[in-house]
Amino acid sequence: MTAGRKCLCVLVLLVSLLAVDSASSQGQAPPGTGPAAAAFRDSADTPPAGWKGPRFRLSHNYPKQMPTCSAPWLQRKVSFDGSSVNWDDWRGYVKDIVDYVKEGQEPDLPDNTGWKVQVGNELRWFHVPWMAYDGERGREFVHGLTNELSTALSTFHEGRGSGKERLAGALRMNAAVDPLFETWSVGMYNPCGAWSVARRAASRRCIWWTASRRPTGCPFPKARWSSRSSTPPPTGRASRI
Repeated sequence: MTAGRKCLCVLVLLVSLLAVDSASSQGQAPPGTGPAAAAFRDSADTPPAGWKGPRFRLSHNYPKQMPTCSAPWLQRKVSFDGSSVNWDDWRGYVKDIVDYVKEGQEPDLPDNTGWKVQVGNELRWFHVPWMAYDGERGREFVHGLTNELSTALSTFHEGRGSGKERLAGALRMNAAVDPLFETWSVGMYNPCGAWSVARRAASRRCIWWTASRRPTGCPFPKARWSSRSSTPPPTGRASRI
């Protein structure tokens, strides 16, 4: 994903019972200057001349009809109200989600493949539009990552945030610039989530979820990369799955 850096990959699984009609195809939208071209383009930047590495393609061939999504975790008898917590039941619930998300993916998400949107014969994963609009923080062309945060070393000091945390290996661009550690990520929706995304996008409304518009069984996996080392701070180390 990056050369010469130690990158931390964090897979964040946000389990949502969320569950959004677009006729767009997969990949780069046709050239143009209108909103659709900006919304559905693959990346905010373009590869340099002669680039032979991987290239991100926006997966936005959203389902036109509400699909049925496999969600074995929903067959687990778990309590969401906290009245009777059985951790053995929850362990199986989480494992079902992790297995669903990891299916068909390379264990370490290597740079040459990244995240595969196709799982077997199924188009399993989709991306949201408009994430390549910002030329500074929008999707980059290799894996479609967006910049979540670039944290200066001076941010971590006594009395602020993490206090005594220090960012070992932060990248100093030059002597006049405070060294930074960067975090980039990309998230995906399964067909049920993609159907909801398309409905909201087609209605020109914000992509916001309401109970009446969300099918069940939609995990939201998010792959996150950081330029810091995998040692300090311990808060980051504890967040890995």
